[in-house]
Amino acid sequence: MTILAILFTLSTASTGFDFSHLDCEKAFTNPEINECARRDHEVVEAKLNKSYQDTLAKLTGDADAFEAKKQLVSAQREWIKFRKLDCQAKFTLNRGGTIRTLVYYDCMDNHANQRIAQLENWADL
Repeated sequence: MTILAILFTLSTASTGFDFSHLDCEKAFTNPEINECARRDHEVVEAKLNKSYQDTLAKLTGDADAFEAKKQLVSAQREWIKFRKLDCQAKFTLNRGGTIRTLVYYDCMDNHANQRIAQLENWADL
């Protein structure tokens, strides 16, 4: 579990926030805004995963496709590490502010959206 997830879990558990009926169009408080950012992030992560799985599915057939698939899996693992460290650095830089969670999610989502575009065009090269 990432530092952000642990902090968010602890902050919402200790204050007893119930976000089950939260309308993100009307989010106002920091916990509400953070929850909406988390929800948006889940959607982006699902798109990223689908794009990655779709790209992997295209790599079938001969030995070159098999090798390319192995290399893409390795590259994706390294990309995940890079993204996490890059965004954690931004989170750390903003540790003292209430915006830190939004900065983290924004960073993660920006990287994910860039990677989605890369993956969607990956097999077309």
